[in-house]
Amino acid sequence: MTLVGQIGLFVLGDIAFVLLYTALAVGARRLLGLRVRTLRTVVAATVGWLSSVMFVQLVSPSGLRGAMITIVLGLSLFTTMIFLVIAEVLLPNGLRPLTWSRDLRGRLARIRRYQQVGAIIMRHRLSRLFMSMRTGDQLTTAQRQERAASLRAALEECGVTSVKLGQTLSARHDLLPNEYIVELSKLHDNVPPSDWEDVRAILTEDLGAPPEDIFAEFDTTPIAAASIAQVHRATLQCGTRVAVKVRRPGIEIAAENDLSIVRRLAKTLEARTDWGRRVGAMALAEGFSTALREELDFRTEARNITTIAAAIRARHRRPRVRPPSVVEPYCTTRVLVMEYLDGVPVGSATGILSDPTVDRRALATDLMTSVLEQILLDGTFHCDPHPGNVLVLPDGGLGLLDYGVVGRLDPMMQDSVQQLLLAIDRNDRAGATDALLEILTQTGDIDKQRLERAVGQFITRHVALGNAGLDMITELMRLVTGYGLSVPPEAAAMFRTLATLQGTLNRLDPSFDLFEESRAFASRQHIRFRAVADAAQGVGEDMMAILPLLRRLPRRLDRITTALEQGQFRMSVSLFAHERDRRHITSLVHQTLLAFLAAATGVIAAMLLGNSGGPQVTTDISLFSVFGYNLLIVSVVLMLRTLVKIFRRES
Repeated sequence: MTLVGQIGLFVLGDIAFVLLYTALAVGARRLLGLRVRTLRTVVAATVGWLSSVMFVQLVSPSGLRGAMITIVLGLSLFTTMIFLVIAEVLLPNGLRPLTWSRDLRGRLARIRRYQQVGAIIMRHRLSRLFMSMRTGDQLTTAQRQERAASLRAALEECGVTSVKLGQTLSARHDLLPNEYIVELSKLHDNVPPSDWEDVRAILTEDLGAPPEDIFAEFDTTPIAAASIAQVHRATLQCGTRVAVKVRRPGIEIAAENDLSIVRRLAKTLEARTDWGRRVGAMALAEGFSTALREELDFRTEARNITTIAAAIRARHRRPRVRPPSVVEPYCTTRVLVMEYLDGVPVGSATGILSDPTVDRRALATDLMTSVLEQILLDGTFHCDPHPGNVLVLPDGGLGLLDYGVVGRLDPMMQDSVQQLLLAIDRNDRAGATDALLEILTQTGDIDKQRLERAVGQFITRHVALGNAGLDMITELMRLVTGYGLSVPPEAAAMFRTLATLQGTLNRLDPSFDLFEESRAFASRQHIRFRAVADAAQGVGEDMMAILPLLRRLPRRLDRITTALEQGQFRMSVSLFAHERDRRHITSLVHQTLLAFLAAATGVIAAMLLGNSGGPQVTTDISLFSVFGYNLLIVSVVLMLRTLVKIFRRES
């Protein structure tokens, strides 16, 4: 044979071997029921080939006899399956270099951020706080005040995500002591403005043209700058004055890195501290992450403004409290263009409010009515009515800014809040308890009678004796948490809104009592009429829905009674009617059958291997041993298949 022919046969032989061991790897994959990528299949085939080479060198270096080939192939299949199982355990997501590269970059970014946060924690000595949370040590009031101040300073230094997290926690009176609530309420996120060229680049990219081409005038000096965005004054080509809100460059990447750290910290707190498990730290972290991502997307804020403005206009022809209108064509993820409300923030309106001609109580009533209508009637409400977001307008009305975060209550929650206020107004402890159980989340078994007595004593102490106030709600939330109840995020947002609103109302009218006015608002006839009308409408709709059933009911009752009288009444019950149940039973049967077959072949293999008789294949191996080794491999394959089905969650 020529050299070319020899080379050709060599190449064909190598190709045949590659195809053979690739087929073995594919077969192993199918036997295990795994979905394996191409790269892992090739590596598994290589492992099978190497195992066969090593076996041949150890057992029969001079060559193989025909009967031994099945053992070699079975051994290769076995080692391939073992590799696939181990790889599935260690690398369930497969060999993905690009994903690893991205994960490595993310991990390095988190490490750098951990170093920064760790330095801040050490600088403010927050390790004492975490240690007391883990051990449950009781602290004095002075110690709590000191550590709360350190926590606030550290959050401010950590940046936007930490500030937002602290602002969110400042409304959770049910989770934190009062000293922490007071300190976290002082958090602010005013920061120096971003460079104009960076802001101009964002405007140009998102709006499709430079700002000087879109706007007739554009003030490059921002009128407000916060950690997430800054606001510029501008004028459209048509002459309309607008406010342009621009997200800070690079804020999204920094926020995502911080949110990743928040989730990991919450997971650690929930796993290692009683406090974290009690409050549901992971659920809080997920809710906070969702809210912050919504705040970073200005399209969400534009939709919030449109929704609340439409509800206000539908209720009031000339609203006394109004949001700015949105300029839809110029709203993107990073840019929000809206009507410019030429007013003075309540926090800076001391001169205007001191004018004797200004009816401060009317302004406070208008603001309270607007927010309560959003909460109790509309279900979508402004979550942050602090003095900086409420403007006193030249026409005597109020403007409401910043809709990045809004709260949402479903109709059931709205009705429960209304019933709670009405029950407190009537001194109805049973009604107030039922309403609380509808609002809050039950985390365990509760003694309802004890809770009802505690609520009754609470109402008597605060309402009947004339000691009502917003602090009453705070104390009530702390009372119910002792009975295995937790505050869901939507209810927490509502209470946070009311707490913030109380401070703004006190700026407008120091004598204004939000809680008393809220009770009066809930007791007005238009809410009661609305409840009655909604109930009547719901009953009517339900009756119309069941009317066809009522018409058929006499005939069905007649057939049932006739069958009973004649002794022909039968009931049919379909076991495993649901497809999920059938799949579960089928899976159990398959696992049992595979386990039985694995055990049976294993026993037979052991018997054959223990028998020294039979024709000799080699000087050391008999035919019975060949059969035994093959059956042993089959037994191990079936066993591996069974283990994979048990431990791997099927998709």
